[in-house]
Amino acid sequence: MTQEFKDKQNAKFNLLLKRFDEWMEDGNVITIYECGAKYYATQDALYKNRIESKAKLLDYFVTEFNPLNL
Repeated sequence: MTQEFKDKQNAKFNLLLKRFDEWMEDGNVITIYECGAKYYATQDALYKNRIESKAKLLDYFVTEFNPLNL
């Protein structure tokens, strides 16, 4: 891989993380503490889903909203 390609991929990933953080901060995600466990729930699922980690929440974000056509 060329350095230019790596730089473009890094920039794309950084933009993805920025959009993910903005999505979370806009009130689209709440944190639920239940029975000693921490979950995330999303507005698009009417806060009924339970996502176990921030990494899985990022996967959910990419799958559901595909902000950069990844």
